[in-house]
Amino acid sequence: MRVLLNNIRDSFTNMIKKIRFGETSICIIVAYEVDSVCALKIFTSLLNKENLQFKVKPVLGYQDMVRAIEEQDTYPILIFINCGAIYNMSDYRKKGVRFYIFDNHQPVNPSNINAKKGIFIIDDGQGVMHKCPEDEYQEVSEMEEEEDLSDAELKQQFNQRQEYKRRQMMINQKYEEYNNIGHFYTRPTSCVIYILACQMNHDCNDLLWLAILGLTDAYINQRITQKLYDLLYTDLFNEVLKLNPEVLTQTPEDLETHNKRVGMIFQEQEYKFMLLRQQSLFNAMYYSNYVGTKLKLWRDKENNNKLQDFLAVIGIPFQDAMQEYRYMDAKSKKLLKSKLSEVSQKFQMEDIIYRSFVRQTESKIQVSATEMVYSIAAMLDFPTNLLSKYTDQYQCSETIKKLQGTNERAINFWSAYDTLEYKSQDLFEQGVQMAIEYQHALVNEANLMLEKKEIFPAKFFRYGVLKSDTPQQKRFFTHPQALQKLALLIMEIYKEQGYGSQSNSKSVILSALNGESYVVVGVVGTQNLATSEKNQFGNNFLRVVHEFQISYRQDSFETSVIEIHKEDFITFLNSMLSQR
Repeated sequence: MRVLLNNIRDSFTNMIKKIRFGETSICIIVAYEVDSVCALKIFTSLLNKENLQFKVKPVLGYQDMVRAIEEQDTYPILIFINCGAIYNMSDYRKKGVRFYIFDNHQPVNPSNINAKKGIFIIDDGQGVMHKCPEDEYQEVSEMEEEEDLSDAELKQQFNQRQEYKRRQMMINQKYEEYNNIGHFYTRPTSCVIYILACQMNHDCNDLLWLAILGLTDAYINQRITQKLYDLLYTDLFNEVLKLNPEVLTQTPEDLETHNKRVGMIFQEQEYKFMLLRQQSLFNAMYYSNYVGTKLKLWRDKENNNKLQDFLAVIGIPFQDAMQEYRYMDAKSKKLLKSKLSEVSQKFQMEDIIYRSFVRQTESKIQVSATEMVYSIAAMLDFPTNLLSKYTDQYQCSETIKKLQGTNERAINFWSAYDTLEYKSQDLFEQGVQMAIEYQHALVNEANLMLEKKEIFPAKFFRYGVLKSDTPQQKRFFTHPQALQKLALLIMEIYKEQGYGSQSNSKSVILSALNGESYVVVGVVGTQNLATSEKNQFGNNFLRVVHEFQISYRQDSFETSVIEIHKEDFITFLNSMLSQR
């Protein structure tokens, strides 16, 4: 059953009425994503304001989710955050249990939309739920033949049967069109739940910041179009103005020179660099996906001089650019700010600046939304054994309590969750260092695959296979999220460097051996965030495995991720390559 945005307060209020005070009646099942962690923190704050008890269960994939549902059979209310929408949840709902699904993965399974009771799917209005045909199968029943009818009655029965078949064919066609739309993302779930917080009159900077992080994550990972980002940015900026009135009364110069209120959020022009405030300007630009691909820094070592030329045109000495940005000469910082936009156009980097937000976390410490997203993402994606070495000294007793009785990857989730806390500057900085190490590995792996000519062309896409035979591959590139980011980077490199006579922005399929199976991901990006290209790889993957009876597992909350048993992988790959 669809619940529109302007009705989610009523839905939340009705949910509360079903809860017995003092009992733990709510279980929140949440995916391992930056947006999910932020959405969870907003939602639990709303539950805390109502003095409601709840349990949280992070899940890595479909099997985890099903197991969590089965284990939580004593809870009358289950909340799903960024999981559940693409599956038929009526298969798992027991009588008397209510499912509330907040999920930005599209398209939603038609059974969830057409459920008559017990399943509530939140519709933000930006997806395609309105295109899902209504479930008319119950309204039209097959007609039984009757004997001893007159000619007129027989003709009437024939016409009715023909009308029935026509309607069924039309319904089947609508379902087929809907199911073939392809995977894409809509409004971040943290932004949706922040709207609920506003409707409940609980809006504040703490919750607004979480919604901003969810939007930033979607943008920098190319999950939403530029058009949708601009729309949602405007909505959140209006919230910033409402909750931070000094942004209106003070000039930009005042905001730079005066101490800002701790907790305050303000607009900032963000550079498409990699964690600029946390390392040198040179490294922040060199390891930026945007700058690195636009200037073609990696493919040809001689192009490294392009970055130095770029900085020289701005007027920044090389020795200044190699210093940590926080210690860089103030004159060079001013030059960067005043000349970057003008100079970048000469290097075909017209959109090197985008609008974002910064928060004053302490009297002399500011954190940008982009920095926080990179830190949290590193906490979620980093190998657990390496993560624990980074974070052991910072694990608070509350986090250790959360980890009891959970799987080993839970440390990733709860470390990310705790990084959002005000007093977790140490965790944030550790996450930043992990993000820098991870980005270096990402860039190095992409360039290594190109240098070894391990990316191959096909008619409709490019593809590569990681054998997981190097330490770097084993550490970072055996799970879907890492492979998706690597595939997106490779796609951007090809697009900007103009390889081949065909379209340079071809989609990319990457596969990596992980134990007894290959993890396969397909990415399409959003073509410089100008348009929304739906990801059809999920439909194509399933078509191939069913046609050739290939052993597979589709455990991700994204349909464009699949696992193929290594004995069947060559058959699967050849079948994908032969598609017309």
